[in-house]
Amino acid sequence: MKHIHLLPTPRSVKWDAGKFRINRDTAIILPRTALPHVAELAFDLQEFIHGATGLRLEIAKAWNTESEANAIVLEFGVPQGGESFEAYSLTISPQRVQLRGSALGLIWAERTLRQIVGQSRRSDIPVATQPKHRGRNAPPTVSLPCVTITDAPKMRFRGVMLDVSRGKVPTLESLFALVEQMSFFKLNVLQLYTEHTFAFRHLPLIGRGHGALTGEDIVRLDAHCRRNGVELMPCLQSFGHMYHILKLKPYLHLAEVKPDKTISANRGLTISPVMEESYELLEKMFDDFLPSFSSGFCNVNCDETYDLGKGASKLEAERLGVGRVYLNHILRLHQIVTKKHGKRMMMWGDIILNHPELIAELPKDIIVMNWGYEAQEKYETTKQFAACGLTHWVCPGTSSWNTVAPRVNNACANISRFVAAGIETGASGMINTDWGDGGHYNLQGLSWHGYAFGAEVSWSGGADKWGDGVMGKWEKSNTPIPQHPNAPSEFDAAFGRLFFGRDGEKIGRAFRALGAACDNEAMNLRNASRTMVMLFGDWKTLTEDERLKTLTIEALRDAEKTARETGKVFASAMRDRNRATEQLQALAEFRLVADLLAFAAKKMISVKSTPKVLRFSAALKKEQRKLVARFKSLWLARAKPEGMEIAVKRFLAAI
Repeated sequence: MKHIHLLPTPRSVKWDAGKFRINRDTAIILPRTALPHVAELAFDLQEFIHGATGLRLEIAKAWNTESEANAIVLEFGVPQGGESFEAYSLTISPQRVQLRGSALGLIWAERTLRQIVGQSRRSDIPVATQPKHRGRNAPPTVSLPCVTITDAPKMRFRGVMLDVSRGKVPTLESLFALVEQMSFFKLNVLQLYTEHTFAFRHLPLIGRGHGALTGEDIVRLDAHCRRNGVELMPCLQSFGHMYHILKLKPYLHLAEVKPDKTISANRGLTISPVMEESYELLEKMFDDFLPSFSSGFCNVNCDETYDLGKGASKLEAERLGVGRVYLNHILRLHQIVTKKHGKRMMMWGDIILNHPELIAELPKDIIVMNWGYEAQEKYETTKQFAACGLTHWVCPGTSSWNTVAPRVNNACANISRFVAAGIETGASGMINTDWGDGGHYNLQGLSWHGYAFGAEVSWSGGADKWGDGVMGKWEKSNTPIPQHPNAPSEFDAAFGRLFFGRDGEKIGRAFRALGAACDNEAMNLRNASRTMVMLFGDWKTLTEDERLKTLTIEALRDAEKTARETGKVFASAMRDRNRATEQLQALAEFRLVADLLAFAAKKMISVKSTPKVLRFSAALKKEQRKLVARFKSLWLARAKPEGMEIAVKRFLAAI
């Protein structure tokens, strides 16, 4: 039997001899008592199998499902021994396929079956989506290996937070595709980090000209999320990071410190907590924002309030202390979000950690979002929040911002260790953050490796299973893939195969190598990579940048070589036009980033080795313009045009 990759790794997998053959006579069978959501799932499975194999299976209800043969049976109910309502079982025998689970568990069972079907069919095309069958004649059968799987997650909530406020707002179509991919990897929470990019019906000035999502967009997305087992949780910044609102003339006076013309870490970020008008504005925002979401949660954020106590609230901070002023604001938000709107409030934990004596005074129904994006040996803050009896989530990141390619080794170590610390201290959730610092030039496809790794470790366990999640130098080898992914190279292969299909293992390993080229001793910065400075830095002053003085020509040539080699892998994979749109888009993004890294390395070599007047040649300028044109095309494939100029200006400023 050829190896079958499954992500996340199920709790128990027992492969057996024999095959179940899907043919034209196979039916998808529901119990006579099946509820509408089970029927919807059957329709989704029918479409997937048709798209993957060309076989359109009949759907029927049966009086007695136990007597059905040559059938795929969907049974509603908690499987035997299932302690979680997300638990499921999947049994493939020569006679039938049986999926069993609750409403959510049954979705996860179906997603696992998709992964098996996708790797068992004759045509080797990506399994993560539903590509149309390309051949004129459908294969007469598709053989599935016999197996018994029982499964349940380690963590109740496993999600992604996507930044939609740093310049890039995705189209609704691309958000739908994001949700479907998340569901494929059993991620069940999506938060869209929102500052000013929602179209508030009663505050129309906010979000104007920024491609803001509308209430209707959210209602449609919310329904799509529910169908795919994902909860769309509202996420609205409510204290710091409010520059884009506070710079508007009607709200300028509500800023703690008057904003500059550009975003500053110390000015214009924080709404003043000593003006009653601030709470009138916030209440109106939540009144417009929250009704579009069906979720019972709401993340109010409230992180990085760097200018708090330095302006309008200075006297209050001197009287009570900055920590108490911060806590009082949290309590006011709790009145709006929880008491008025009935949502369980979530908040970032960074500021309250600066005032540990006040942590115990937080309302006990608040969920603290404990963030940290650098790999470290221990995450002691999980113990601090647990000791106070607070529900807490761990919030690592994809490390795809402030770099050319994602800092994949840092991301995997950060995610793995943070999740392990969370599980040890009783954290109920993990949300994998994907930020867009500096104009959100990082492209969506580059985050999928990090999303999938977060899905893996939050479902199956943290560092006890994965260790550091770090792999060394890329080896272009074809070593056999073990039964279960338990090392970085094996995860990369599994991710690549499930996401890209043919040659997926090679693509996954090439992606790891590309990320590692931006994430090593020569290139690492805190929460960033020197590659970002190389790419966007003004060539006339790069030699004066302290962050780049330690870079050697040898390190730059290594980065350029890796970029060229991995770029060839992605370019070759793109020539297979049988791939689904999402996979071709991601490969185009991978290839662009490989070319950007090669360009940045070549640019830096030129800066270090040639006279100043000759450093940036006409050829380099021409190459950069072509790269920018490709970037703009890839941006517009997923996102609205508003905000693109922020990222493009960064590229052009380097010429």
